[in-house]
Amino acid sequence: MRGKLIEEKRIIEANFIFSLWSEPDLYGDYKGLNAKKDLHHSDSKFYYQLGKAMYELDFSSFDNTAIYTYLDTRDALKGAFEKLGGYQTVKEMLSITKVDNIGAYHDKLVKNNILINMIDKGFSIEKDYPKLKNMTSGELYDFYEYHLNDVFSERKDNIEIEDMIVDDEFIAQMQSGQDVGASYSTFSPRLSYATLGVPKGELMLMASYVNNGKTSFTSANIFLDLLDRGHKVAFVSNEQGIENFKRLMVLHILTTKFDYWKLTRKKLKIGKFTEDEIVMLRKARDYSSKHYLNNVKFARLYNYDMNVVKKIIKKLAKVGYEYFVYDVLKSNGTEEDYRHIIESTKTLHQLASKENIGIIPIMQLALHTKKTARFLDVDSLGGAKGASEVPSEIIIFREVLDDEKEGEKFDIKPYNYSKNSDGTTNYKMKVQYTMKVDVKYMVFFLAKTRNDDNGLTLLYEYKGDWNRWDEVGYCHVSQTLR
Repeated sequence: MRGKLIEEKRIIEANFIFSLWSEPDLYGDYKGLNAKKDLHHSDSKFYYQLGKAMYELDFSSFDNTAIYTYLDTRDALKGAFEKLGGYQTVKEMLSITKVDNIGAYHDKLVKNNILINMIDKGFSIEKDYPKLKNMTSGELYDFYEYHLNDVFSERKDNIEIEDMIVDDEFIAQMQSGQDVGASYSTFSPRLSYATLGVPKGELMLMASYVNNGKTSFTSANIFLDLLDRGHKVAFVSNEQGIENFKRLMVLHILTTKFDYWKLTRKKLKIGKFTEDEIVMLRKARDYSSKHYLNNVKFARLYNYDMNVVKKIIKKLAKVGYEYFVYDVLKSNGTEEDYRHIIESTKTLHQLASKENIGIIPIMQLALHTKKTARFLDVDSLGGAKGASEVPSEIIIFREVLDDEKEGEKFDIKPYNYSKNSDGTTNYKMKVQYTMKVDVKYMVFFLAKTRNDDNGLTLLYEYKGDWNRWDEVGYCHVSQTLR
């Protein structure tokens, strides 16, 4: 059976690799492929590695001229290429390969590798192979997960029936505060108090519009705050690469641990640092190694497959990771996209509950909802409103509009509460907060919570150069759009 699978992979590997050759930029999308481990045929490994080398030298197309330009000074490679038929072979393969199907080719490659790996680990798949060969890799995973669940279905420990009484043990549980989530109050004291931290066993949904800083805020004010408090945290992203998050971490360390503000997000991308800046970057490196090592993980996805997300989160949860950010849930406005978002939140909620972890999905709001409301609530989720059913907390935010600033028609009148002489808050006395000129402000809406009143509105000062979000007070947002 193993030999049969490997032989079948010959065509699968060829289709996938020559799809990459058709559009070399696709090498960047599939850079996780390991030629030694994932490819079984020597021809496939040769063409894959040759194409990858040319891609890394910025060849934008692999035509006859480009290939022989690259091979001109590489006699051994050129000889091997000619032995395989030269450009004529490449031309023939490109003519029968449809690059639009690269996703399907890759999935078949992954699926066959899984089956081969299962055989190597002692699994017998021959009996089920007629069914397995037509499945996608996701369907393959679901097939075996279903049968495992069926095998263990006789276990009754998924159901607990208990006497519902208030006893000393329950009072002690409440006294300990164990039902309170993990605080993220360093820069968001009011919001953290309203949600009672990030809850375990639940979802806390974060939503905003494109380019409003969804990922930036969640990273700075929640994810990195939890990390600073000693929690094991992981970021799962299908949008951005790890380099972006490392830069956000560097800024966080420099500004919050060393009060150093000379490096900005843009400067970290441009590079060409001064000696002083290099010294501070090395301090950030050392701090990261000392305080964050083994407590933070990053997983990069290249699709929106929730089966993959589940596997990543379950794997990390089993080794002690407590809080997860999933970035991003978004729609192109189709019913299918909205259904995917709704089902994804249900899947994540079940996972959070089963593993007793906290998950923060980030959702991108549809732009058209900007025109329907000034005060954002669960209706702002538009076609994905059904996703509001399962999270215990939903936080939505947007930029403060020009007509909401001081003296304007929809002035949001920001304020705080005064303090009593003993330091406690006097909730009967409000103190006006004056918004600064030429400062970017964001307004946050607590659209849903199980720990406070829905509809809380908070004002944040946003310093984008350093990804600094400071919660400065409460505010009043009009229900009137115009």
